[in-house]
Parts: sequence; structure tokens; C-alpha cells
Amino acid sequence: MPGGGGRGPLSQCACALIPCRDECEQTAEVLQNAGVSCRHYHAGMTPLQRMKVQNDWRAGALHCIVATVSEQAGLPSSAL
Repeated sequence: MPGGGGRGPLSQCACALIPCRDECEQTAEVLQNAGVSCRHYHAGMTPLQRMKVQNDWRAGALHCIVATVSEQAGLPSSAL
């Protein structure tokens, strides 16, 4: 089951919701430096950049997305 406790590619994933873009990028960078496969996701990104993050998330290439609260609404519910 995607995003749940199943054994699929999203079974070990997280989505962190952050209030603003700068903090979103900084938090993603801290997590990346700690060895977490993570990307930021916010309205300042191009549609192509956001699609790449979503596709990587769905494929299991990312373990965490750090999104602004307003962009959380743009993430597919199956990814949360």
C-alpha cells in the first residue's frame, strides 16, 4: 500500500511540511547531509522540477520530501 506500512517503494518514506521556502530548502539540505535521500518541493520550483521530485518519490528513489505547507496540497494523495 503506497505511503502505508506495506512493503512497496513508499513504505519507508516521509513528507515533512515546512512553513516557508527557505526553511524547506534548508531542512532538505540538512537531511541530505545526514544521508537521507531527500528533496525540497515548493511553488518556487518549475513544474518540471516538481514533476521530477514526484516521480522520484513514487519510484522509491527518495525517502523524504520536504514541502511547504501550501505545496502539500499539490502532492498526489497517494504519495502522502
